[in-house]
Amino acid sequence: MKIISINIERDLHTDTVVPFLKKEAPDVVCFQEIFEDELSFYEKELNMDYFFKPMAYWDSSDKCKENKGLRKYGIALFAKGIKEINFKYIVGDESVVNIFKYPVDLEKRNDSVNFLVMWIKVIDENSKAYIIANTHLPKTHEGVVSNFQIEDANKLINILDSNLDEFILVGDTNAPRGRATFDMIANKFKDNIPQEYETSLDQNLHRVKGLMYVVDCFFTKGDIKVKNVKLVDGVSDHMAVVGEVE
Repeated sequence: MKIISINIERDLHTDTVVPFLKKEAPDVVCFQEIFEDELSFYEKELNMDYFFKPMAYWDSSDKCKENKGLRKYGIALFAKGIKEINFKYIVGDESVVNIFKYPVDLEKRNDSVNFLVMWIKVIDENSKAYIIANTHLPKTHEGVVSNFQIEDANKLINILDSNLDEFILVGDTNAPRGRATFDMIANKFKDNIPQEYETSLDQNLHRVKGLMYVVDCFFTKGDIKVKNVKLVDGVSDHMAVVGEVE
C-alpha cells in the first residue's frame, strides 16, 4: 500500500500535484490546505472516495490562482473503499469556521484557524486493515518551540493514543524535526522519514527560500513496517511525502 501526503498550498500547484499523483498511483492520498470546492475535482482525477474536515475560510483574492471569494479549506484523506472515518479537533470545532487572518503576534496562537486530526480505515489487497491518520498543527514564528504548539502536540498524542492501537500518521506538523515539539511526537511514535533529509520544504516553490526544516511527517505506531519513504520536490511548496506499507 502506497501512501502520499502533500500540503498542496490551496490551488497554487494543481498543475504539478495531479500529474505527480497519477504517476505515483498511490492507494491513499492525504492533503493539507485543500479547498472544499476542489474535493470533487480530486475525487474524479484520483478515482477515490474522500473524507474532509474544515480548518478556516481563505480569502481567495490573496495567494490563489482562482478568486472565488471566501473558500473553506482544511485537510482530507482520499482512498478507494474507505471503511471507517473519524476525527477529533485539537483546536476549535467544525461548527465554527472562521476567516483566516494573518496573526498580529507570531508568538501567539492564530485563533482564526482550527486544527485537527482525522483518520480512516482502509483494507489492502491481502485483506489487512490499516488506519491512516492526517493532521495539520499550528505554525510558530521561525519554527521556534511555543507553549501552544507543545499543548497541541500533546493533545494530538493523547487523541491518537486513546483511540488507536496502531496507525500511520502523516501531515504538516509545522514543527521542525530536531526541536522539542516534533521530537516529543517522535519519542512517542516512530519517525520514518530518513535522517538524510534536512528539509521537507521545497527550496524552489516555497515562498521563503532557504528554510531547512523537516516539518512534514510519516509516523507509525504498532507493528507496521514501512519501506521506500522519500520526499519528492517539484510538487508543492512542501515536498510530497511518499511511503509504502509492507
